[in-house]
Amino acid sequence: MVACNGGKSATHKKLGINFELHQEEQLWVGDVEVEGLKPDAWYNWLSPKFGLAFALFPFKNSNSWQLQAVMPPDADGNIPTPTLESFNQLFKERTQIDGVTFTNSTWQSIYRVNIRRAERYRVGNAFIASGACHSIQSQEAWA
Repeated sequence: MVACNGGKSATHKKLGINFELHQEEQLWVGDVEVEGLKPDAWYNWLSPKFGLAFALFPFKNSNSWQLQAVMPPDADGNIPTPTLESFNQLFKERTQIDGVTFTNSTWQSIYRVNIRRAERYRVGNAFIASGACHSIQSQEAWA
């Protein structure tokens, strides 16, 4: 049997396959108004250190943009609460671009993504594949 029925299915539970935490990413997210960029494209700044260093996505027919940036935890495992001021500071640090300013933020949050992978993919003649091998669980901490 090959099961491709998702990480939340009963198949892996009946086979006794556990999911181990593989990675946890935490992002600052928010809705902001932007001066200095045209709302005609998605803007992504990538880095070897953060992956998604900074991203801005304009909302259609709106002055608002979605902001996303990977935030590593501090030494105590905490992520600082995002603010309009910290969004502006982080943008300048990560992009080194002048002339872009966030003027308003109607929403700020921390978004956590836990990626879990199956500890094994086979039990006897049964195999799990595709979505049954991983489980992505998101948790948002409203700021």
